[in-house]
Amino acid sequence: MTAMESKAQRATLRYLLLFLCWISVSLGTHGATVFLRRPEASGVLTHRTRRANSLFEELKLPDLERECLEEKCSYEEAQEIFTVPENLNDFWKSYAEEDACKCSPCQNGATCLDHVNSYTCICPSGFEGKDCGTADQSSLSCLYNNGGCEHFCNEGPGSLLQCSCAPSYYLAEDNSTCVPAVPFPCGRVVGSFNPRIVKGDVCPKGECPWQAMLEHNGLYICGGIILDTRWVLTAAHCVWRTRATDLRVTLGEHIRLLDEGTEQVKKVAQFFVHPSYNLSSADGDLALLRLDSAMVPGPFALPACLPPRDFAGARWRRCGAPRNTWFLTGVVSWGKGCAQSGFYGIYTRVSSYLPWIHATVTGV
Repeated sequence: MTAMESKAQRATLRYLLLFLCWISVSLGTHGATVFLRRPEASGVLTHRTRRANSLFEELKLPDLERECLEEKCSYEEAQEIFTVPENLNDFWKSYAEEDACKCSPCQNGATCLDHVNSYTCICPSGFEGKDCGTADQSSLSCLYNNGGCEHFCNEGPGSLLQCSCAPSYYLAEDNSTCVPAVPFPCGRVVGSFNPRIVKGDVCPKGECPWQAMLEHNGLYICGGIILDTRWVLTAAHCVWRTRATDLRVTLGEHIRLLDEGTEQVKKVAQFFVHPSYNLSSADGDLALLRLDSAMVPGPFALPACLPPRDFAGARWRRCGAPRNTWFLTGVVSWGKGCAQSGFYGIYTRVSSYLPWIHATVTGV
């Protein structure tokens, strides 16, 4: 006896049983009221939801759409529909297996082909690997993943890639990693912080250790960036027409009105305004402050790194830092408030003034 015949017989028996039950109920309710009032009857009809697995569904012969498409079917239910084993296996593989490409495993614009319990990525030109996440070495350049370099990537003759590091770091034996050469190197936050300020949010203590506070005659006027133990970079308009003796710089500051024991207060011995500074247009809005004594680097006061010119100007456009080292690319010139949403902030591009910065710092 086939599965189809067996199910048909079971359906016939159920139908007979239901019919007998209906006769019994009808006879047992003789003389009773079986009608509902009109509002109640309408309510029953209105709220009734038609379902695929209705009362007499088991009386119907197996159907693919009803059993496996409208609802989730089991392997046994699929067996009743597909009597040929080959057809059953083909259907169940495509029905039970999830699309392996659904989570987009292929990278860099690759095409994903779904297989049973696996997938294949068709990589675009220049990429390879199972997920197309590895650049072909023959097409590798500094534009892709910074050439694998932690800090700086330079393309030499014959497209040969060379990695280099910022001051206070040295290149490791793998020729790509930069290792700190001092306890507190530039641009490296001590701890697992994320030192980025968005919409003027307060930078938590220790997350912006290169930040300096500039005061004029005891009043806060501007911020600054520590470049090394003796130099701080700020905007020219902050010190325009002032005297160095009236200025004071606080390093390691977090809450201005609270002494937290991490502050280092320094007098300004000298300051240098960029020669092209224009008060009206704000062009060249940079100034260098030379401290009267060297600061002591630590977790709450250390310099930001200065990048090479091509790094800051064109090649590296991601906001933040290459692999946990932070570089100075701009200094706030003017704007409304601090990074307020809906308002522009104007920054002086530091890369354009690197020759002047290096010449001033090394020439004094």
